[in-house]
Amino acid sequence: MVCRGRFHTYSLTYRSEKYWPQKGIDLKNKRIAVIGTGASGVQTIQETGRDAKHLTVYQRTPNYALPMNQRPINEIENERQKKEGDFDKAFKNVYTTFAGFNYDFDKKNTFDVTPEEREKFYHWLLVDNGGFMFWLANYDDTYKNKEANLEVSTKPSHFARRLDPV
Repeated sequence: MVCRGRFHTYSLTYRSEKYWPQKGIDLKNKRIAVIGTGASGVQTIQETGRDAKHLTVYQRTPNYALPMNQRPINEIENERQKKEGDFDKAFKNVYTTFAGFNYDFDKKNTFDVTPEEREKFYHWLLVDNGGFMFWLANYDDTYKNKEANLEVSTKPSHFARRLDPV
């Protein structure tokens, strides 16, 4: 695609994540622009930002993205979980939780514990476990109490890290 500006002509390649080539694209030292920070945009930014000479992100509304902390489960661990009944327990448990996950809100309220205990708990949820736990296994009043919600969304040091893809 060629774009003509008032003083310059630019040659560019347009790619949509939907039609991304299976073999990938060489993005080393390219100037890249990503439009939008939905699920695909967040993933594209993380991956392309490593190699890009320059990355520009056009964003209307900030996205709330949490690390999933997914990992492969080897065959030995998988067999152990089956043998010990972990899967059966998990499948029974999901019918008893708010969101149908294998965990539920903590029974304590946010300000029932010290700031140090909260920080440790947030770290356990966000860093040690990841995924939806930070959202759905947090303190019971996280979504019922404005101060508790503000505490969980702004205070943990885990949110202070810079979002720098390089």
